Amino acid sequence: MKLTYPLVLASASVRRRQLLSDSGYEFDVVEPTVDEPVNNSAQAGAAAYWTEAMAYIKACSVAQIY
Repeated sequence: MKLTYPLVLASASVRRRQLLSDSGYEFDVVEPTVDEPVNNSAQAGAAAYWTEAMAYIKACSVAQIY
């Protein structure tokens, strides 16, 4: 699927890359240089928060390139 703007996968995940590719998207892959914190009990209790926060941080780090 061709978009009018570039789609960038800000992840080193092979699975995410495969899912987008299988869905027909054309995209660039840029692996963010962000250190993810080690999971602990506080983070496990707020999994949705940490998932969203890490996605935002990774997107911001890659957006500086584009």
